[in-house]
This record gives sequence, structure tokens and C-alpha cells, in this order.
Amino acid sequence: MLSKRVIVIGITGRSGSGKTTVAENVIKHFGAKRVRILSTDRYYHGKKADETRDQFNDRTNFDEPGALNLAKLAENIKDLKAGNEVFVPSYSMITSESTDNAESIADVEILIIEGIFALYDDAVRGLIDISVFVHAPADVAFARRAKRDKEERNYSYEHSVKLVEKVLRPAYANFIKPFKRTCRIYIDNTQHIGNASLVSIDPITSLTEEKM
Repeated sequence: MLSKRVIVIGITGRSGSGKTTVAENVIKHFGAKRVRILSTDRYYHGKKADETRDQFNDRTNFDEPGALNLAKLAENIKDLKAGNEVFVPSYSMITSESTDNAESIADVEILIIEGIFALYDDAVRGLIDISVFVHAPADVAFARRAKRDKEERNYSYEHSVKLVEKVLRPAYANFIKPFKRTCRIYIDNTQHIGNASLVSIDPITSLTEEKM
């Protein structure tokens, strides 16, 4: 018996651009039973037992591709496209600890790979059917990122500013912005970043339905 086709959507863009909002709106359109989000944040390498992590320590840069196990992500996507059940890892931004086989995923119809490095890896990109770039101006994205960092990680505003200048800005230029020209779909999230319901996902849903 042939397995049903799994449509894989890859969503990238700068930190704070609204990638998760776009992904969640796709779920609202098709229904939670048909769509799963697989965030690249799950695939960060966990810290060693004696390791102290600091975003500004040159040895630990969370905004460069080597910080993630993208080979494992590619393996999981490939298995899901083949109709297999997979056990995906989880990662805590608070403790920097990774847990293998944290959650089971199976019977996926539409799989969304969401994150700043969703399209960076050649093997991952080769498994994606629809590539999406979500754009928001740097100042708008920073305001959203700073608010999230304060609420979720208790970062100060000064810490967030330093993070942008030393880490996020060069990471965007080197690893994310190049895909702005090559993605199949470009979504400008400049105006509606504060109102999720107004972010249009019509190009994504139309192309997904066409491929199903």
C-alpha cells in the first residue's frame, strides 16, 4: 500500500519576522489534524554537563547553523515523508538541555518546518516542497524579539540590543537573507506583525492545495 503524499512547507525569515504566526495561520486554515509544525528550535545541540552557555561567548552562538543538528532534522523529515512514525527531540531555551525522542509524530498530511535555519541545510531544503520567506523590517522584528526575550527569557532591553548587534544582524546577513531571493513565496509581514489574523497566507494555502 502506497503512503499518502506529505507536503512539506519550509518557513524562514529573520528572528521576530512572524514565522510562527504564519505557520499557525496555516494550521487554522487546514485544521490541526492535518498539519504539524516542526520547529528547528527542537534541534539545538544540548549543552554538556559541565558547560555554561552564554550567547556572547564565541564558543556558543545559537544563531549559526552549527548550533543545530540539521542532519537529524533531515532524517526526521525524510521518514515522515515516507509515512513512518518518528520521535523528535526537544530543546529548552531556559536550561539549554536537549531531550532525544521527546515526542512522537505520525500520519502527517502537511508538515511545516519553521525557523531561521529552515532552509539553510541542503538536505533539508531538498525535502521541502514549498519554500516561504517571511519579511519584516529590522526595527519591527527587533521590537517583537525584545518583547519575547523579556517575557520568555527575562533578558533586559540592553541585552537584546547587544544580541542584535553582535549576533542576530550578522546571522541574518550570512545565513537567512540569501533565501529571500530564492523562496517560492514571499510574505511581507510589515504591517500586520501585531495582528496575526491579518497576515495573508493565501499564496501558501493555494499552492499547498494545488500540490495535494
